[in-house]
Amino acid sequence: MSESNQIELHPCPFCEGPPAVIVTNAEYPYGEAARQSDYGDEGHWVEGYVFCHECGADGPKHEELIFDAEGYDEVKRAGARLWQERNDRHRSLYDASKAEGLNLYPRGPANACRGE
Repeated sequence: MSESNQIELHPCPFCEGPPAVIVTNAEYPYGEAARQSDYGDEGHWVEGYVFCHECGADGPKHEELIFDAEGYDEVKRAGARLWQERNDRHRSLYDASKAEGLNLYPRGPANACRGE
């Protein structure tokens, strides 16, 4: 991968720990998937994602059927991209809850009937 294609991964949103990109088997036997030049005519289902090396939190997964090392690299990069984009995906939901006072803990008497 050339330097122009490099991504500086964000730290973990929970503990500020270091991110690690991984590709795992999406089907049994689970675990880390090996990068191979050829996965055969039927391909191999994998998931690419980033996890925090410190606390173990993981980001959104990109699942895909791959057939070669190029596909493996693409899945790994897609997992890294999803990690980078995770922070703002649902910001509008957070903001709407904030406007109603639902992000406060403990909630005040006005919001007590909403699960507090």
